[in-house]
Amino acid sequence: MVYSGAGKCHRRGNTGEIESLFFCLQTGIGVGVIAFIMGRFVERKKYTDNHSL
Repeated sequence: MVYSGAGKCHRRGNTGEIESLFFCLQTGIGVGVIAFIMGRFVERKKYTDNHSL
């Protein structure tokens, strides 16, 4: 907080840090979803190959 001299306090936000945090969270969730979908396709292919004989 910064004192402005007139008895008011102004809060300075760290928007760069918050923006970076949101970007990291979004990237992590996106990678997790893509890895999950790719894993499902690989396992489905293995399952159908083994049971089609």
